[in-house]
Amino acid sequence: MQLKAIEYFIAIVETGSFTKAAEKLFISQPALSQQIKKLEDELGAKLFDRSKHSAELTEVGQLFLQEGKRMIQIYNQLVQRIFELEHPTEEVVRFGISPFYSRYYLPLLLPPLINKYPTLHYEVTENYSAVIEKALIDGKLDFCMVPLLPKNPLLIYEPVYQENILLAVPRDSPINQFAFSANGVDCIDLKVVRDQPFIALKSVQKVSEFSRQLCEQAGFSPTIICETMNWDTLNQLVSTGLGVGFVPDLLINQLEENIRPRYYHLLPNAQRIYTIAYRQGDTLSRSARVMVDVFRKAFNSLSLLQ
Repeated sequence: MQLKAIEYFIAIVETGSFTKAAEKLFISQPALSQQIKKLEDELGAKLFDRSKHSAELTEVGQLFLQEGKRMIQIYNQLVQRIFELEHPTEEVVRFGISPFYSRYYLPLLLPPLINKYPTLHYEVTENYSAVIEKALIDGKLDFCMVPLLPKNPLLIYEPVYQENILLAVPRDSPINQFAFSANGVDCIDLKVVRDQPFIALKSVQKVSEFSRQLCEQAGFSPTIICETMNWDTLNQLVSTGLGVGFVPDLLINQLEENIRPRYYHLLPNAQRIYTIAYRQGDTLSRSARVMVDVFRKAFNSLSLLQ
C-alpha cells in the first residue's frame, strides 16, 4: 500500500468528488479512479458507495479515513525524526519567489516548515519570475516558485497550485450590468470590455503573455493605459475607476468592501498553474527536497480549501 494512494483517498473525501480531487491533485480522473480501485482490491473492500452521486464513504471507508490519516501522521513524524538525525547542524536552502506571492504565500508556507524542521534555514530572493528563473539557471538558487507558462527549457516545473485569474472592474462601471451568474459565481464575457482601458502588469512578467492570450481569444487587443510591476497596485488602480484588469483570486478580499472592484470569473475559466521549478539535470539536496515537499503539501491544503 502506497502512502500516495492514501493521500489520494483523503483528497477525494475532503473535496467531495473524484473530479474535484483529480483537478486539485493535477492528475486525470481515470488515473485517480484506477488508484482507488487498486487500493480497494488490496483491502478487499469498497471504500466508496458507487450508487451515490457524491463520494459517500462506506463503513470501511470511514474506518480507513480515520486510520489512513494516522498512517500519514506517523510517516511524517518518522521523516521528521530521520531528518533531525541526519541534519544536526544548520543548513541553508536558497529559493526564489516574486514579491507579490512572497507577501501572500510565505506567511502560510514558512511557519509549518520552521516548526517541523527547526534546524533548516533559508535565504529568500524576491524578484519577478524571469529574474529568479535566471538566478536558478545560474546556480544561485536551489529552486524557485513561479507560474508554469511560459516555460524555460532549462528548467523542470512541478505543479503545486492552480489559481483562478479574474477580471476586476470598477464597482461603479456600467460594465457591471453585463455580469451574469454561472455555477454559483459571478461571470462576465470578456468581449464586453474590448473598448475599456486596461491596467496591466509589465511585459517582463509571465502573466503579461497569459493576459494577452485571454484578450486575443476574445477577439481584441487590450488598450493598455498603465503598466505596473505589482498586482496589488493594479487592483487598487482598478478600484479608483482608472480601468479594468486581470487579478488572481486571492486579491478578492484585500481591499475594503466599499471601494473594492467587482471581480468576475471568465468562461471558460481562466486558470494559471503555479509551480516549483529547479534546473534540468539537477538533484535537489535533501534539505531542499524536504522544503519542496512541505511547500507542495501546504499548497495542496490551500487548493482543498477553495
